[in-house]
Amino acid sequence: TLLYSTSADVISADRRVTEQMVAILQEEGRGFIGLRQGLGGAVETALDAGLPAAEVQRVIDASGATANEILRSLNQSALRARQSGSIVLVGQVQPTTLSVPTDWSADLDSAAYVVGPASGLLAMQLPQPPES
Repeated sequence: TLLYSTSADVISADRRVTEQMVAILQEEGRGFIGLRQGLGGAVETALDAGLPAAEVQRVIDASGATANEILRSLNQSALRARQSGSIVLVGQVQPTTLSVPTDWSADLDSAAYVVGPASGLLAMQLPQPPES
């Protein structure tokens, strides 16, 4: 389970609140996903504390994006993911936002890209148990 934060909320705006949020999420075994806000911000604080965390790189359907705009966002994000190793995208639950990524991912090179939930990316940050 994870907590998702937008840049407009108090979690990202107040460092004391951010530190308290990180402590609670660590205690409960959760992760954090947030939007970039300035230098550092809540995601950086979470990562510094060892909490599984990721930064949203793009909201794919911001401002009522069309199917072509969503597709362009996905293609640009795929290039960035290839450079950085991973990327987190966010979209609203709307017909176009659900159908375009579904169709797009069907044509992906499965050897080069994996599409999955953000929680999977956070799980990769957890310490792995020693092999027996």
